[in-house]
Amino acid sequence: MDKKEGVVILTSIIIFAYVISFSSISLANFLISLLFATIIIFTNVCSKKLIAHKKGYSVKTNFWHLQRYGIYPQNKFKKPSPVGTILPIFFSIISLGSIKFLALTETEIEKTKARTKHRFLYEERDVWRILSIGALANLVLAILALLLNYPEIARYSADFTFWNMLPISQLDGSKILFSSKLAWISLTILSILFLLIVM
Repeated sequence: MDKKEGVVILTSIIIFAYVISFSSISLANFLISLLFATIIIFTNVCSKKLIAHKKGYSVKTNFWHLQRYGIYPQNKFKKPSPVGTILPIFFSIISLGSIKFLALTETEIEKTKARTKHRFLYEERDVWRILSIGALANLVLAILALLLNYPEIARYSADFTFWNMLPISQLDGSKILFSSKLAWISLTILSILFLLIVM
């Protein structure tokens, strides 16, 4: 993990904590939310990095950016818009904390030098497997949190998974959908079921 990625993850944790504590903001609540956000985001990031390393890839976490709007290729922003830092705060403010929009980051997957020396099959399969591990890890975290009587962690971990399954731009859900429709449908259904359970 380089310094830039560390800043992205730290900023994402702070925004995550801000969003989930917005409706009842206080220093104590914000600090607890920071702990929850750290557990949830690190579970997602570390699980993807671990499986990627085993498969000969490197994974980097970036802010979710939006480069295009509309349906035409020429509809592009002059500079990619960091919507992962804007929309969560925007929705929190306009909804007074009711909408906890947690689509914050996107994942960049690259081959390591060792892997590029050889030809490998099923690269698309590797993409959805790496990204799916992050979602599954958060759902497992939700189960463990429920069993240990931490319903807030369970809810926000399921929330985080659901928002990241949206097939928009460069979110994990979009990349999973284009790599494996079955994996995307399965994970989306699972995240919705978990949300219904923990609500």
